[in-house]
Order: sequence, then structure tokens, then C-alpha cells
Amino acid sequence: MAFIEVDRKDVEAVKLALKAAMRKGVPARETLIGSIDFLTECYGWSEDERYLLSAMASLQAYLELGFAYEDYREKFDQLMGKLGTFRELQFAGQYFPVAVIPQTKSRIKTVIGPWSTSKYHTMPIAEVLEDILEKVINGEVGRYEYHSNMNTDSRKDHVFELLISEDARYLHDVQKDQYYLLL
Repeated sequence: MAFIEVDRKDVEAVKLALKAAMRKGVPARETLIGSIDFLTECYGWSEDERYLLSAMASLQAYLELGFAYEDYREKFDQLMGKLGTFRELQFAGQYFPVAVIPQTKSRIKTVIGPWSTSKYHTMPIAEVLEDILEKVINGEVGRYEYHSNMNTDSRKDHVFELLISEDARYLHDVQKDQYYLLL
């Protein structure tokens, strides 16, 4: 058994493509599972291991976005078995940087942190919090950006993305590349 090195760029490419699909209302979880299934099928008829390596990038993105390994354990175990690895070796007990936070103003404000009073922000912090909660509660599928300071002369702009699909709601701190699953 061996550890399989998954290229970070491949994982980020999967997440970027998923963001585009989520903006159109495509469910994130089903998209990733469908991708893993398709790539595994391609390996079945081609025996080209690159398909399995691509499926591993999708699996890692799936886990980094906070979805549970256990929900598709058999499928994931089979994928890793074909590559000669297993979960405990591959992920060494570390699940990824997705924090789960409740959908409350105070918790979202804690994640966002200080907000500029500059006229160049997207909107005042109170309105940002209201907007995020409204979109999350109403399930307004799409991608929304919030900027703390869009002044072109400033390097202090802190950007947050709100990503809403049919099955998940994420607040993404772009600078820290940290995802927060809103429950």
C-alpha cells in the first residue's frame, strides 16, 4: 500500500469548476460523486490510471468541502483500493479545513471579523450579515461576493464568497482559503 500524492492544483481546479456549476444551481455533492463515478468508469474501459488520479482529486475536494466520507465509504474505499491505498493512510485522520457554523449573525460576524467603514465596501457589515442570512435561509442558489474595501489603491480588501447550491451553503474566506459550511 502506498500514499497517493494528489496535486493541489488539481483539487483547486475541481473546486473552481464546482463553483461555476453551483452558480447555475447544480448540486455540489451530486456533481462531485458523479464526477468520481464517471472517472472510475473511464478507468474501467481504458485501464488508464490517470482517470483514478483525477477521481482522487475530486474525492479530496469532496472532503475539503465538508461532505462526509462515510456517506459513500464503499465507493471511496474501492477507488483507493484500485490505486493501492486506503483511507487511514491517504488522509491520516485529518479531515479538511471546513468549519461548520450555525446560520446566525453573531457566528457569521465572527468569521468575517473586522469590516471596513470605507465607502468602497460592498455594503455596511449589518447589511452584509442580513444579506447573507436572507440568501441562506431562502436558499437563493448562486455565488455572491462581499468586499470589505474595493478601493483600487487599497490592498486591504477582504473578500468573502457565499456559495449556495441546492444541497449546501458555504461562506468562503478567499484570502485564507477557508470554507465554512452554514447549518
